[in-house]
Amino acid sequence: MDRSNPLERTNLSIRALEFLLDLQDFDASNEESIGTLCVLAEELQPGAVVGGTIIDGRSATFDRVVFPSLPPSSFRTVCHSPIGPPYIGTCAQAVCEERIVVCADLATDTRFDAGWRRLYLGLGLQSVQSAPVFSLNGKGLGTFVVAFRQPRASFDLEMTGFGMYAMRIILQKASC
Repeated sequence: MDRSNPLERTNLSIRALEFLLDLQDFDASNEESIGTLCVLAEELQPGAVVGGTIIDGRSATFDRVVFPSLPPSSFRTVCHSPIGPPYIGTCAQAVCEERIVVCADLATDTRFDAGWRRLYLGLGLQSVQSAPVFSLNGKGLGTFVVAFRQPRASFDLEMTGFGMYAMRIILQKASC
């Protein structure tokens, strides 16, 4: 898809808006809804590998990780990882510090757990951005994650905002 073509950009924007409007009527699991969101987000930013995490609020750990473009078993090792310092990865830091966190080069950035970095690098991912998702009352719900196969990738903040908003709707809907 050619994002420089105004008609293509308009069509993608319309699909994104329709997705948001239809979320309340989706009769799908969180994982299915997040998977649909991720596929759409990957169309919005070609070359991106998009996923999401779901927080288990009772134990303050990451309960599930959804990356529809990657093998489902890839992230078993990070499930039930604690959300707090020392940060296992960008998602934990993003939730704790309530801000978007970028790791521009997984091969050289040593802020995060070596096993977490090896996991991403083993999947061919070189850079990652995690955006925290909070409920309207400030409770951490999960993260919206964008990764690329090259270091120092350029992250589309409009697409990230769309993903954070959609994740909030999906995860809050489940808790209502």
